Amino acid sequence: GQKEKYRECLKALRGASHSLRGAYYDEERSLFALILTVRLLNEPCSPLDRRGYLAGAGAIVRTFRKWSVQNPLFLQHYYLGMALLSGVSARRKGWALPYFEKAIERADESHFLKYRALFRQLAADFCSAAGLVTIGGHLLSDSLYYYRQYGAFGVIEEIKGSTRLPVHGDGGSLSEERGALGRLDLQTVLNVSQSLAKEIDLDQLIREILSLIIQNCGASRGILILVDRGMPEVIMEDGGDRLVKTSAGEIGRYGKAFAALIRESLEGMKTVIENKAESMSRLCFPFVSQQKVKALVYLENRYSTGIFTEERVEILSLLSSAILISLENARLYRSIRDNNEELEERVRERTGELDRANAALVEKLKKIEDLTEDLTQMAIKDDLTSLYNRRYLNEVFPGLLSSAHREKREIAVIMMDVDHFKRINDTYGHMAGDEVLRRIARIFREGSRLNDQIFRLGGEEFMILALRIDKDQARLFAEKVRRRIEEADFTDIGENLKVTISLGVYVSDSRTGDLEEVLRKSDIALYRAKERGRNRVESYPISD
Repeated sequence: GQKEKYRECLKALRGASHSLRGAYYDEERSLFALILTVRLLNEPCSPLDRRGYLAGAGAIVRTFRKWSVQNPLFLQHYYLGMALLSGVSARRKGWALPYFEKAIERADESHFLKYRALFRQLAADFCSAAGLVTIGGHLLSDSLYYYRQYGAFGVIEEIKGSTRLPVHGDGGSLSEERGALGRLDLQTVLNVSQSLAKEIDLDQLIREILSLIIQNCGASRGILILVDRGMPEVIMEDGGDRLVKTSAGEIGRYGKAFAALIRESLEGMKTVIENKAESMSRLCFPFVSQQKVKALVYLENRYSTGIFTEERVEILSLLSSAILISLENARLYRSIRDNNEELEERVRERTGELDRANAALVEKLKKIEDLTEDLTQMAIKDDLTSLYNRRYLNEVFPGLLSSAHREKREIAVIMMDVDHFKRINDTYGHMAGDEVLRRIARIFREGSRLNDQIFRLGGEEFMILALRIDKDQARLFAEKVRRRIEEADFTDIGENLKVTISLGVYVSDSRTGDLEEVLRKSDIALYRAKERGRNRVESYPISD
């Protein structure tokens, strides 16, 4: 059965390749054909079939490369194809992770949630097969995060039920994930919606509205319908890099189900949600002003059912006033070119309505005050290791030093740097390097005291502030930390991987002036530790 599907996909791919001159890209079928081909290569097959599969997969990858000349977005597909092909080649298997990194980086730049999720899932599958369990677990966790953002809860359930990789995160139920997603989207929408008033070009405004709604409501496709005197006037569909306009007379080309959904929402002035058994969700939301429908938005998710929840509808309700007023202002701006009479007064009236709408949105912001603490933590903690960052060090150190002076006690500053970290990145890849930093951060936390504060200053450089400790105790503590890193097992991250650190210790006294002085002196000690062979502890002042 898989071979028949593969042949059908190759046929579709050939048709898409011939249509390149017409700027038509059969993207999803081509990507599906590539993934299916690689899965066939991982199964037992004859040498003749294997050569055929490799030739087909190579043709797909070359097609993606050709398409990328006209549309750079296809570079992410090309890198993914190279990663998948490297993964099934015994000689080139080591190239797979670097190609996966490039594909994921491109997907992140394009902001397409489905590709950010899918590419990480495929990279996690490769890591699982290669025995890189820790890296694979982090990749899969990130994949599930983007699938949640995309609204593909059915995919999440399937992955969680089948994977052997460790999944990191809160492990909450899907209903909890949906609730959390709704609250986060609410914050994003309330922040971004205030910028809609700044855009007065109608086409650009509609593009921004559709992009905002699609990203925050879990849709894979969006259509905005402008309504005039109770009848559809213009249909505008998000086409990626362009806006596709269709007259209301051509509404039938979208299908009977679409027309019926639009008619029900328009005539009833109500939100209509439709969930199909074959993993399809549809929603039609009317934007109503003065008991009249001014616009409709149609959303669909072709990959999962039950996506459009009450939280999603609440987002649209909060945006309704701002969208309506922004659309009206954009329409008025367009009419300036033909008729400027009485327009300025009407714009002032709409601007006043917009100000009142924004005031209402400010009140809604009170509903998300429970997120304030989370946002604060995000600002003062390092994303990779969850340790405090340099910004937080700048904030807290003056107070700690002043308190130490008053109480006549000392503060030990232990500066640490991972030895030969660039060599680790070059040898094992940046994903492995990131996992090394996460592991080191965990060892620091496990080995520190209750009142100690740990920071990641940047790159592979860390710092521990140890309170109520003298010089001898500080050096013994630093030596203990060094030994824990030296004795730790990192071979699950990379074969024969050995990690050590160098440490510089400085203990403040009553003459210590500020943070810069502390950093300078502890850095001198760290530099001397590296000079004397690395994987050692040195204290300031330096002894011969």
